[in-house]
Amino acid sequence: MESNMASDKKRDDIRRTTRIIQIDEMLRRGAFVGMDELVFKFGVNKRTVERDFERLRDEMNACKAQAEEIVKAELIYD
Repeated sequence: MESNMASDKKRDDIRRTTRIIQIDEMLRRGAFVGMDELVFKFGVNKRTVERDFERLRDEMNACKAQAEEIVKAELIYD
């Protein structure tokens, strides 16, 4: 039973990651997609899509912070 739970969690993680990648690709193409369209497209509820956007935002902020640290390190040590 524990193996099934781990397997289900892994499947859910893959679905979430796939949704986030698709949302990111749409945004990068400049596509405007409304919440209702995303809910329908992915077959999830509104709160799930909101969490996906929060995760995408958090990941982008983490990338930005890492880039800033790299630039600071280059400026200090060069």
